[in-house]
Amino acid sequence: MAAIFFKYKDMVSLKSSQLQELIIKAEEAPLKRARFCMHKSHEDMVQEMIIVFCKYSKVPIHKHHAKCESFHMIEGIMEVCFYDDNKNITHKIKLGDYNSGFPFYFRQETDHWHTVRPLTKYVIVHETTKGPFVS
Repeated sequence: MAAIFFKYKDMVSLKSSQLQELIIKAEEAPLKRARFCMHKSHEDMVQEMIIVFCKYSKVPIHKHHAKCESFHMIEGIMEVCFYDDNKNITHKIKLGDYNSGFPFYFRQETDHWHTVRPLTKYVIVHETTKGPFVS
């Protein structure tokens, strides 16, 4: 079961205690990740989320067709791994929060196979992508 929580209102703000709650939800979740969705539904044209990934969370290799995706790192370090059509790694980009020394923002508009790999106990990221969401 996915740990997805919609926080949509006309105006949304989050504080550190809410991120701590999201960390707990991610630790309890079977997939070891949880998200606050800032949009109303999976059908919205803009999908904006705060996501917590625990270190051992596994995100399947996937690609987005005709969609852009961006990550703004809030806390932790993760790799974005890219693959060819045979699922061989072609390259990696390590991202980290602003003080990590790694890039803290990443955006792609291509339909590369990719996944994210948390490298720290947990990672908190602000992700934005084009909707609607189709699994």
